[in-house]
Amino acid sequence: MSVYTKTRKRKLVEMLNEHGISISYDRVLEISAQLGDATVSKYVEDGVVCPPVLRKGLFTTSAMDNIDHNPTATTATTSFHGTSVSVFQHPTKEDKGEECGQLKFGEKKVKTVPELPDSFTNVRPAFFTKKKPSPPQSGVTHPDTSLLRPQLAMEYEWLEKVTVTDGPVDVTWSAHHASQKRGKPFEVSITSLLPLLQDQAHSVATVKHVMDKIKEIVAFLNPGQVPVIAADQPIYAVAKQVQWHWPEIYGEDKFVIMFGGLHIEMAALKSIGTLLQDSGWTGALVEAGIASPGTADSFLTVSSITRTRQMHQITGCSLYKLLKAAHMDYSKETDEQPEEVPSLKLGVSIANCKVPSFISGMVLSMELVILLLIRSFREANFFLYCQSLAELIPYFFANNNVNYARWLTIHYRDMVTLEQKHPQLAQEFQSGNFVVHKSSRQFSAMAIDQAHEQANAVIEADGGAIGVTEDPSALRRWMIAGPEVSHLVAQYEAACGTKEGTEHTSHHEETERAQRVFFENVEKLSQAMKDMGNPFQEESRDLLSLIGTHLEKGKVRFQEFMKGLEGEEESTFYEPIKKNRVDFFRQRV
Repeated sequence: MSVYTKTRKRKLVEMLNEHGISISYDRVLEISAQLGDATVSKYVEDGVVCPPVLRKGLFTTSAMDNIDHNPTATTATTSFHGTSVSVFQHPTKEDKGEECGQLKFGEKKVKTVPELPDSFTNVRPAFFTKKKPSPPQSGVTHPDTSLLRPQLAMEYEWLEKVTVTDGPVDVTWSAHHASQKRGKPFEVSITSLLPLLQDQAHSVATVKHVMDKIKEIVAFLNPGQVPVIAADQPIYAVAKQVQWHWPEIYGEDKFVIMFGGLHIEMAALKSIGTLLQDSGWTGALVEAGIASPGTADSFLTVSSITRTRQMHQITGCSLYKLLKAAHMDYSKETDEQPEEVPSLKLGVSIANCKVPSFISGMVLSMELVILLLIRSFREANFFLYCQSLAELIPYFFANNNVNYARWLTIHYRDMVTLEQKHPQLAQEFQSGNFVVHKSSRQFSAMAIDQAHEQANAVIEADGGAIGVTEDPSALRRWMIAGPEVSHLVAQYEAACGTKEGTEHTSHHEETERAQRVFFENVEKLSQAMKDMGNPFQEESRDLLSLIGTHLEKGKVRFQEFMKGLEGEEESTFYEPIKKNRVDFFRQRV
């Protein structure tokens, strides 16, 4: 059964059966059909499509995304453009929730999985009667940004550690913070994937339908809770417009729509890539021997978010080393004592330092803000999340990421007013339940949409749903019976002690090799940048005039946009956002 859940390959199961170490493939299909039949019967009995693995009485969150597949086979006649929905629950040490009941198996043998209830599969048409619903007027009280200083100081402690260490001991960003053990106690989250919808995710009708289904599931599992749904930027925008268009049913007092944290991080890394375009950064990576030309260019567009994130961590450490060297040279030239130079370790903004170059300082500042955002997820720190958003959004305004600038401002407003609108939900988020814990490892919590993306990866992988999208019966079997078969296998493995993945508590980067490679890459990149010319000793006044007020413009436009949300004119929100010039290095050429 384990082989079937992971590969869904008939020949492999039959081969194992011939060697006497597996049941037959027909028996596997029979078991999965019975599980699927019992599951659908439970859906009908409960009156809601709610996976049996979920428990009652637990705080519940969810996520939705599109799932696209265009078959490459010459015999394929259709493509699949559907919607995937995940549901997550957050147990505590004191409250593990209540089981929803056991599946009831019929006496008759079945060969196929019955169809899902029409109320789940049929998406009713819906559209906006006015083109662009506008947000309701509301005031916002900004959080105290001075609270961010000690958090930023922790990042400088890491930078300093990498600079002065005698050896690679917990020098990677994740290993360093994991060793601090600042995260709250937690239990592994319960995750479940709903059956796929065969309608595109970005339509008003589909978003409205998913909101209805999530509301039913939350009411069934945890009555009285406000539903929480996370999504990427395009779906988030549609969901917010649904709230504004039908406030009586889907209003902001009825649902909380979350902006996907993984997509915020990805957009931020792309945004910093625009600053680094033609800066020589990719050339330095190649010269240092830590990336090929093609791989280095891919960091500008974030082809791989994991590798891009680590490369910016390496870059941040290298820039900090060069910044310290520039401070020492500057203090010698001006006859200032080193202690008179603004302290970087205390989190003073680099842009305020008396170094002749701003661009490298701005890059390092933005890298640290992005790391603060990621750390808010890893440590399940909701206050840090809100503060890092306030610091990050001006960069989106400054760097012409207009869609994220516009819609992240709405998300930020929702988060900082959560305590007034939904006090119970705010308490859950402050307890760390705005993220998902997929394992027991320290410093490994993830944003809700990232956990959902991992579920999507299972769908798209070998043995997933993609191979059966042209066969409705096979797709139903995979989506309904598949999770139940996997659940049975997981229970068996846990009882036998064969699965230990969730028992490890150390971070996966806390290995000697990971530390050594990171430390060596920092040394290589620092030397390569130094050989090309310390970027913090750049003296081009033309460049200074271009970028000296770049971030300040972003901050001003962010504040103006926030004030516009308090205005009474509906058209303000959708007015074009003025763009800045960000191709600093191209202009020099």
